[in-house]
Amino acid sequence: MSWSEEVKVRFSDQEDAAKWDRMYEGNAATLEEEFFRLRRDFTVDYLTDKFDKAVPIFDLGCGAAPVTYEMLKRGHNIVGADYSLDMLMNATRRLMAGGVSERPLVNSNGETLPFQDEMFECVVCLGVISYVENYENVIKEINRVLKPGGTVIISFRSKYNLLSNDPVSLFKNIVKNVLIKLKLRRPDKFRIGHYMVCSEVMHTIQSNGFEFETFKGIGFGPYSVWGNKFLSVKNAIKFSSFITRTAERFGFGYLFKIASDVNILIYTKDR
Repeated sequence: MSWSEEVKVRFSDQEDAAKWDRMYEGNAATLEEEFFRLRRDFTVDYLTDKFDKAVPIFDLGCGAAPVTYEMLKRGHNIVGADYSLDMLMNATRRLMAGGVSERPLVNSNGETLPFQDEMFECVVCLGVISYVENYENVIKEINRVLKPGGTVIISFRSKYNLLSNDPVSLFKNIVKNVLIKLKLRRPDKFRIGHYMVCSEVMHTIQSNGFEFETFKGIGFGPYSVWGNKFLSVKNAIKFSSFITRTAERFGFGYLFKIASDVNILIYTKDR
């Protein structure tokens, strides 16, 4: 099965579509859900503060439309697109239930977007690039549909967070990399939804006509040994919030770059 077929199945009603639809309702059931809610809140606040309501915004990989819905409620001009028809059905239900009469949703993959050149002032791309084998194609399409000087917000989950929270995973990763360098093991095959290395993503974005603006890290944990978590979801959320407040208060910004779960990169397109 190709990676694109895997994505279709993963985000269908057969598998995870319902989970992503429920993720933003009620109390967070997992640490992941808490981090994704914080990601949504940061993105919506950033867009609301920076852009006038008439400015055209594109939510690439909108899923069940958590960002699109919040922006439409605030009267902003936003279009959402997703590869999964089931996710778009969930997005439609969310907008209708929320009383949003306008439902600007499009079925499309990120490598070939059905929009004219330089159509948008901002593109939001949350949690998408780790599901595309050659995500540089997505970056190039974003560049194409963005106006010169336009903004792109890209997020992914950090491999460093995964390794820093479990000493066994860190050790296994070190051993694996040594074996790969010694050609005693083949590099891992592409897996949809994999954790990514921030410096590699930044290099790819900057190589395709973008200038770095800012970085935002969200969430710490879950802390575990050999995959066994030793904090409940409630306490893990509290501990992550404590680390976040402490790091922000004392200026320990480097913690977000080396150990936060969700990495958000904001770039502007070269003029």
